[in-house]
Amino acid sequence: MDSSLFRWINRLANRTGWAHGFFTAYAKYGIVLFAVLLVVDYLDGRQHDDLRAVAGSVWAGGAALVALGIGQLIGGAIDRARPYEAMTTCSPTRPPSSRSPATTQPPPQPSPSDCC
Repeated sequence: MDSSLFRWINRLANRTGWAHGFFTAYAKYGIVLFAVLLVVDYLDGRQHDDLRAVAGSVWAGGAALVALGIGQLIGGAIDRARPYEAMTTCSPTRPPSSRSPATTQPPPQPSPSDCC
C-alpha cells in the first residue's frame, strides 16, 4: 500500500508541474498567512466589539496548535521510515539531513519503473 501510494503521488506530481509554484509557496507561507488572517480577524473583532469574531479567532488559533501537538505525538509514537528513506531508488533528491556526510557519490538515478 505505501509504495503504491508513493508511486501514485509521484506520478501525479510529474503530471501537474503547472501547480508546483503555487503549492511550494503555500507550503512555505501558508501558516504565516493563516496566522496573519487570525490576527486581523481578532483585531477587527476587538475594534467592532464583536465577541464572536474574537472568540472564533482565538479558538481557531488554539485548535491549530492542538492539532499540531497531536500530529507530533502521533508521528513520534508511530516510528516508520519516510517513503524517501525506505525507497531510496526513488529519491535522487533526498533531503540533506537523510544523506550520509561520508557519501561522495551521487545517489543512483531511479528507473521509470521504480518511481512512476
